Amino acid sequence: MRRDAPTFVCEFPVEASPSDLRVLRSRLEAGRQLYNAVLGESLAQLRSLRRSPGWALARARPRGSRKRSAAFAALREEHGFREYDLHRHPSLSAGSWLRQHLDITTAQKVATRAFRAAERYSFGLAGRPHFKRYGELGSVEGKSHASGIRFRDDRVLWQGEHAVLDLPLVVTPGDEVQEHGLEVAHRGRVKYVRRVRPVVRGRERAAVQLVLEGVPLRKEKHAVATAVVGLDMGPSQVAVVASSETAPPSGAAVALHPFCGDLSRKERGRRKYQRRMDRLRRANNPENFHPDGTVRRASPGSRLVWRTSQRQRDTRAELAEVERRRAAHRKSLQGRLANEVLETGNQIKTEDLSVRAWGAVHRTQGPGDVP
Repeated sequence: MRRDAPTFVCEFPVEASPSDLRVLRSRLEAGRQLYNAVLGESLAQLRSLRRSPGWALARARPRGSRKRSAAFAALREEHGFREYDLHRHPSLSAGSWLRQHLDITTAQKVATRAFRAAERYSFGLAGRPHFKRYGELGSVEGKSHASGIRFRDDRVLWQGEHAVLDLPLVVTPGDEVQEHGLEVAHRGRVKYVRRVRPVVRGRERAAVQLVLEGVPLRKEKHAVATAVVGLDMGPSQVAVVASSETAPPSGAAVALHPFCGDLSRKERGRRKYQRRMDRLRRANNPENFHPDGTVRRASPGSRLVWRTSQRQRDTRAELAEVERRRAAHRKSLQGRLANEVLETGNQIKTEDLSVRAWGAVHRTQGPGDVP
């Protein structure tokens, strides 16, 4: 039986030389190519499964019945559309050049990630997964702490045929979150290690995330009340309702909080870079657009060629930095809102939400209406 234990993530920068960064970059590129190979195989198996006669017969059975589930399970086994079937992909074999850069546990985790994307698409829970372009794979991780990417004595070790990485953690003095994470890690509660590639101000950094078994640090200033609280969430506001005896210290039994309201101030700056990118793209590739501004369709058997200027690449990097800061600010605002709700009560009652309906609201409203 799989044991479900509370888990949290603690991120640390690591000391990496230029040669270490090159090795890390090459291993991420190997992971990207492995992801695309397994994803392509998964989608091919899914197409073959859906074209088989048994697919229509299985769908005709009543939903929720055991016979329907057994029919789909037999089809998945017949066509090899299962996680461990894809672990036998040639790209994961010992003779593949990708295995010279990735250990077997990391390679299997990348394959599992690609399969789950295709599986969610098969269930209708997500759209068709896309292949990752160069530099788009931002992280790889191991399956356990026993092999592959390991944490030992405040260092991250990652062996490979071409290089052995030994990356010391960089711990900020006085950082309570990192100190708590290290304390849990020293007790042997590391589940696995994830290597991430943050890009800050256009420069690639080296960092790792320790996935730890336990509960994250809660600072003393963030109190948690034991009470029942009702939430009514919308795309731009969150209503918090508490009974009179469980009301917050301010005495308000009902509070209306903006959902990441401060982000609307940064939307103008983001759209400025987006408009500049669009102007540069059109100026560099006028032959790819119709007179009315729409993109031309490529002729059969060919594809459009897009030229990129240095100014456009610089603007893209500036836009990426704006998006990074905006994402970090959004995460901070969401954490602040969660702490405000927990100060009212820790038993949250809310209704089922439709994220698709929220997306429709975002598409109908202007960029300044919804953060």
